[in-house]
This record gives sequence, C-alpha cells and structure tokens, in this order.
Amino acid sequence: MTPQRLFVLIAAVAGIAFTFISPAFRVPDEVTHFWRPVSIAYGTLVPRMTARGGEAPVPMGYRTLVWIAGRGYDAQGKVNREDLRIVPRVNLEKEKTSIVPFVASYTPVPYAPQIVAALIGRAFDLRPPWVFYLGRLLNLAAFIALVAWAIRVTPVVPWAFCAIGLFPMSLYLAASWSPDAMTIACAMVATALAFRGARVAEPLFAFLLALCKPGYGHIAFIALPKKRWAPMTAAVLGTALSLWWLSKVPMAGVGTQWTCIKADPLRALGVLARDLTGNAWLYFEEAVGRLGMLDVFLPTFVIWAELILLVVLVVTSGERLGWRERVMAMLIFVTAVLFIDLSMYVSWTTPCADRVEGIQGRYFLPVLVLPLAALANPSWKWRKAGWPLVAMVAITANVLGVIAVWLRFY
Repeated sequence: MTPQRLFVLIAAVAGIAFTFISPAFRVPDEVTHFWRPVSIAYGTLVPRMTARGGEAPVPMGYRTLVWIAGRGYDAQGKVNREDLRIVPRVNLEKEKTSIVPFVASYTPVPYAPQIVAALIGRAFDLRPPWVFYLGRLLNLAAFIALVAWAIRVTPVVPWAFCAIGLFPMSLYLAASWSPDAMTIACAMVATALAFRGARVAEPLFAFLLALCKPGYGHIAFIALPKKRWAPMTAAVLGTALSLWWLSKVPMAGVGTQWTCIKADPLRALGVLARDLTGNAWLYFEEAVGRLGMLDVFLPTFVIWAELILLVVLVVTSGERLGWRERVMAMLIFVTAVLFIDLSMYVSWTTPCADRVEGIQGRYFLPVLVLPLAALANPSWKWRKAGWPLVAMVAITANVLGVIAVWLRFY
C-alpha cells in the first residue's frame, strides 16, 4: 500500500471519530478560533483591536452555543447529558448580535475551511451546532487533502510525512476549528514542494505558509542551494505581511521582556537552552498526542512507539538528498525551534522569568519532518515491511486516542 492511500484511509476514519467524540470546545483555544472565522463570515475581516485582542459581532446563537457547551460538564469534567441534548436545538438568532473577544494574531488564511463553513451557515441560516460540526469536517477534509498531496509529491521520506500526519494530535487538531491544522498541512506541502521544486505551486505555498504563521515561512529556503528565488521571495513577502498583521495586535509585556533580554542576553539564551533540553520529551509527547485540553494522556508506550517508528523510517528511507539540502533542512529546523521558543518567551512569558511559558508540542509539528529528511539514510529502503509498521503504530495510537477521549469526557 502506498503511503498516500494509507494516510487517507486512517486519517479519514480516525479524524471523523475525533470530530464527533471530542466535545465542543475541548480542543486547545477552540473557542477563540471559533469566533474568528464566524466573525469573518459575517463581515468583520479586520476585527477591532483592544487590550485583550480582537473583538467583533456575531449572531447571538453562536454565543449561546459556546455558553451551553461550556457549562455542560459536571464536577469531574464529564459531559452533562442533559446539556448535550440541548445543543442541537440552539437557534441562530441572527436578528441579535453579541460582541465576542478572540485572539487576532493570525491572518485569515489558516481559517479558510472554517470560514467556508461559516459562510455556508450564513447563506442557509443554519443553526450554530450544524455550522460547528461542518467547520470541523471541512477543516479535516482540507488537512487530509493537503497532507496526502504532500506525501505524493515529496521525493524524500514520504512515510515520515505519513507518520507525522497520522499522529493523534495532528488528527485531533484537524478535527477541530484550530488553525494549526492548516498550518501543519501547508508546512508539509511547502516542505515537499521545496524538496521537489514546482514552478507555480512552490512559491504559492511558501507564501500561504508564511501567512499561516511567520515562524515557518523560511521552510522555502530549502530551495537556496538550487537558487530557486521565487519561493524564497514569496516566503519573505508572506512573512512581512504576517508580521505586519501581528504588529497590530496588542501584546502586554513584550517591551519589558525585550528590555530584560537586552540587559542580559546570555541569561536569556540560557533560559531558552534549558527549556528546549529540559522539556524535549514533554514537547514530543504533546506533539504525538496530549489530547483534550492537554489533559488526556496516551500510554507512554505509544509515545515510544512513535519515536521508534520515526527512527526506523529515517534509517530505512532509501532516499538520496544532496548534502546542501540536508544542511539547509537541519538549519531551518533549528532556527524554527529557536524562533518558537523565543517568540513564546517574548510574547507569553512573565518578564525576566527564568523559564519559558506557553509552549506546546504541537507548535513543532510543521517542521518535524525536516530533521528526518536531513538524516535520511540513502543506502537501505525497507520496501515490503514499511507500510505494515506505520499502519500498526498509527492505528494503535489513534484507537487508544479515541478511547482516551471517550473515557475522559463520557
């Protein structure tokens, strides 16, 4: 079986299961990521910026949905069956509006599938619960389509693309309103096209990825050794636009934190180094599958199985990649990791703190395939036994993920 077909099959089944088993708004930051596409669909492309982020009006029914879904849990955090039965009956109430706050640091690009769902809901006056699950399904469909395409076009480590795309966390995010799903998918496509080269698609996805999150746009610089300037130029332009958008978002404490860094840069570097070395296993565990509100744990053996699988795929990949591309891929990975750590230290951490706050393992998923490609062994390709191993680990991990979510919330 090809990695593309295996990915689509497992991702569709597990993703649909996560879509309907995961309770509403029990994915990290799903509430704020729900408000943003809905507000765009109802005419607010650029929200009003306040000290707490962006805000915009939405029909009252959407606010009611979030309120009912948020209260519908008992003391143990289990879903309240009575409130669960009320949710499908929430009306749109489009004649009334409510101002809702949300994180506005993303451009609209990573919300594309959710915006389509909200536009369909507006066009047909659908009830908010229908729009909610339509948004989850469209986000999942877009994720599967893009990652499957990346697996198909990449000239190196396609099974590694497949394995990362099938992480329980990857599919859990895809089956939600999280913009991380489109960011991960666009990063995989941009990486695959950067390794392969494509006259039109490569610069297009370099641009789109930079608009998803500026910290990943430089993936396009894999093209530097072969002097393909178009994708790198597109990435620079997209990053500039994304940073311009980000500059409009109020961020308390950023100036104070930069003052602390400039006063003692070596101390700041030490903080970043200790964070990355001390929390490496935690971040990998979260990237594989710390589900729910990061409170649904997979068995430890699943995390080890995924790690061993990636090592095996690297050792037996059989693909040849020039040494310049290998060096560039590893350099991009390292700089992306440092950028993630530094950005969270500057924007989310208490000024002058001796730790980094707010980092979650899912932030590393868009670049995780890069070191695997850089270290790929060209001498031995495991042609026959590769797909059963990937299938076994992916199916086991996602079945246990679905069970863990069910036991946690029901």
